[in-house]
Amino acid sequence: MASGMVTSSGGAVRGISGNINVSLGSNGLSPPILSTTSSGTQYDLLSAILTSVAGPVAGLESDYKWYMASSPSSGHKWYSDLTNLLTLDENRTLTIKGTTANTVLSVCEATSGVVNLVAPATSTSPTFTLPASLPTQARQVLVSVASGNLSFTIVDASSNYVTISGLKNVANPANVTGFIMSSPQFSISVSVTIINTNSSLSTVSLFQLEGVQLFSNAWTLSQSTTGPFSGVIFSILKSGQI
Repeated sequence: MASGMVTSSGGAVRGISGNINVSLGSNGLSPPILSTTSSGTQYDLLSAILTSVAGPVAGLESDYKWYMASSPSSGHKWYSDLTNLLTLDENRTLTIKGTTANTVLSVCEATSGVVNLVAPATSTSPTFTLPASLPTQARQVLVSVASGNLSFTIVDASSNYVTISGLKNVANPANVTGFIMSSPQFSISVSVTIINTNSSLSTVSLFQLEGVQLFSNAWTLSQSTTGPFSGVIFSILKSGQI
């Protein structure tokens, strides 16, 4: 030990008491690289450096502190006492493990508001796949098929029927925007308002639509009407589009 510096080669440093302030050199800011030590490396946990791996090391790059596992098949683990609480594996899968059921993942906004995701109490591990896009209109909710794929569907909780809009005097069938069936069967109520320039002459009809997807992926659709005759006829395409 000289001038307050402690050096050790090939062994552990023991017998030091009191506060220790470790100040590392400012070699540079750089992400990890193969076959040699990155200029941003601050801690090298293993001295061997191979051409195919880099690490395990920790270092600095601009605005970030980085950690590098020892090989492409390695990952990172976080422990509390002897319990592995968090694992990030080589497949970018982040696993949170709890000592009890119903482990909670909390997603917090910077100032207020928390979204909690709670794992099931059973030993099953369900997988849900989110939709590829946002809802196309208000009052749509997430629904799931047996595979766990989620999609948005139209729900009007206040009246228990779907309200849609379309052009008048349609001579040829026209797609109803956002009205696409994705499950193999459905039963849904649709309210149709026939608007007259004289509002007192406007009428409302309630349609009950039921459909089943066949093995050929084609659909069979039945419909019944409650209310005055509106002249509206629904049909469904092979894609599920109403």
